[in-house]
Amino acid sequence: MAHEDAGPAIRKLQGKGFTELALNNLLVLDLASGLAGPSWGWSDQFTVTKGQARKLLARVRRLAADIDSATTPKLKWLLKAYPPEVDLVFVSLLLRAAAQQLEGHIRATDDRDTDPTRMFRVMLTRAVKSATGAFHDAEVSAIISAVFNCPEYDADDQRKFRAAHVQKQERNAPNLTQFIPVPPLPK
Repeated sequence: MAHEDAGPAIRKLQGKGFTELALNNLLVLDLASGLAGPSWGWSDQFTVTKGQARKLLARVRRLAADIDSATTPKLKWLLKAYPPEVDLVFVSLLLRAAAQQLEGHIRATDDRDTDPTRMFRVMLTRAVKSATGAFHDAEVSAIISAVFNCPEYDADDQRKFRAAHVQKQERNAPNLTQFIPVPPLPK
């Protein structure tokens, strides 16, 4: 369990669908990633330099944008309704997902990022949003404040962090949910 100061925030989130078990799982995951993280440097994961990876990232994003601009909304609908062997829209989304994953690896191995709490704060913010449908900055900041023993961290700090780190990633994330099968047009 986190610190008892987070108790009211946890109880409020529990009433909205976020469980204490989910919080405990995030704490364990954060601890495990902290223990394993430093041993996985860039060269342990990739054979190219970060500069080459950034160039590749830009090329992949340009390719996804080119595919998007080459397909009309009508073609996109047809591809969803009657998928061919290789769906251009899906390829574009996969390229975007690959670019986001590569960008995550670049960011995760960046030695300039010295905030050890960032990953946990992102995961907690996303988990609360997913479970409750809202961000609940006051409650999330109370939990973060208790877990990391930083009483000065408040809802305004959490809102700024969320805008800078969580919502920015959500805007760039590919929407794979659109590949739910579409029924054929009625005759």
